[in-house]
Amino acid sequence: MDIGLCKIEKLENQERRITYSGAKRPLLYAKNGQIDEIRGVNKSVGGQAKRHDVDFMNEVLFLLPNDLLILKTDGWVDQPNKEKERYGRVRIKSFVQEHLQEDMTDL
Repeated sequence: MDIGLCKIEKLENQERRITYSGAKRPLLYAKNGQIDEIRGVNKSVGGQAKRHDVDFMNEVLFLLPNDLLILKTDGWVDQPNKEKERYGRVRIKSFVQEHLQEDMTDL
């Protein structure tokens, strides 16, 4: 199973502390108009073999009210085009950057 877990804490100064841990799921975020990501680990949770050797890490970032979190499934990344090529991480980041200033309800 691929999964990303995100804990959002509101701080006194309008900042949000984001704690993220991902299993083959990155967290995209936009801060100061730029897209960045926290990759997580490149291992799944569970599966046929018990995974006791995986160290899942908590990563922390701080965002302001106008910053943005983008949580997505692997379905978007794996979606093929007519030539059966995956959409991919790079295209997703580019798409989000291109539409960053738009109202999210319009996307």
